[in-house]
Amino acid sequence: MTSQEKTIQELLKQVDELQKKLNIKPAPMKEGTGGRLFIDPNNQEQWEWYHNDEEYDFDL
Repeated sequence: MTSQEKTIQELLKQVDELQKKLNIKPAPMKEGTGGRLFIDPNNQEQWEWYHNDEEYDFDL
């Protein structure tokens, strides 16, 4: 492994440290049955997910 490669655990730890340092809180999401998330088209942070749903299509 080169010095540029990191394990998933190392990356998650780094993200966690950055979130604590920057005091970033996850946005609250409304959840439906089966763990489905409701996306609000009027919420600027969720706008792209709502309008580009084809690019985030999961075959469930």
